[in-house]
Amino acid sequence: MKKILSLSIVALMVIGLVAGGTWAFFSDTETSTGNQFAAGTLDLTIDGGNTDVQIFDIDANDAYPGNDGTDYAAMKNVGSVTGNLSIQLLNVLDLESVGTTEYESDDIGATHVEGNATGGSVSTVVDTGAGWDANAYEGRMVTVTGKGSGIISSNTADTLTISGEFSEAVVDTDSYMIIGEGELGSYAEIRIWVDIDKDGNFDDAADYLLLSNGNTSQAAADYATAFDAIADYAETWTDITEMAQNNELHIVIDWQIPDGSSSTDNTFQGDSVMFDIIFTLEQA
Repeated sequence: MKKILSLSIVALMVIGLVAGGTWAFFSDTETSTGNQFAAGTLDLTIDGGNTDVQIFDIDANDAYPGNDGTDYAAMKNVGSVTGNLSIQLLNVLDLESVGTTEYESDDIGATHVEGNATGGSVSTVVDTGAGWDANAYEGRMVTVTGKGSGIISSNTADTLTISGEFSEAVVDTDSYMIIGEGELGSYAEIRIWVDIDKDGNFDDAADYLLLSNGNTSQAAADYATAFDAIADYAETWTDITEMAQNNELHIVIDWQIPDGSSSTDNTFQGDSVMFDIIFTLEQA
């Protein structure tokens, strides 16, 4: 009996060892939820906003031969992605004075105007008795009395195609005036530069000068001679500098109207010049 019992115990031990090969190891399971893939942002602001900003506004009382000044705007990347800053200056428009001096008065226009408007934006203005030269007024400004103004993109002998924002539809009893081409843009000079550290000084090899030929420079020698007539600017400066998240810099425009002879200076009395600047931040 003892012998049989011993064999039985050994058999159970063997079975236990074989069965033990199927037992599980210790384990612990955790869960990760709410995983996401978020795209970064590029967001360039001008003086803290994303709407159109007028950086350069020289009052008529200040714009005369021998005078000068400076304007600037703060640019900041409030997004999360580093971007390359590019700047474009375009749509330079020289506007003639309108009867404000004895030297120039461009009273081109008529009292009988036919036109149409959709949503306050006029597409064409027609004067059947004008007899204009084709494209003679391309790029000029048109003002409609009491309703707004626009820029002429093209004209035929009796039709002006313009773009602009008007307060209400233009009708055939409205009067208008085409403002002639002025001379101020050929005499008023500007110098545009990027002030990286915002200290108001052009730092050699640190700040960026935007030349009128579309190039950039970081040389103090170029900065000293960089003034050019506004009419000479119609350029794009690409990848000027990198702007990381929360980086801020200043875009500076220095201006001057050099002294000249009395007869030359008088030709732009009362004139004005307009231009647009587009700032682009593209992923670096």
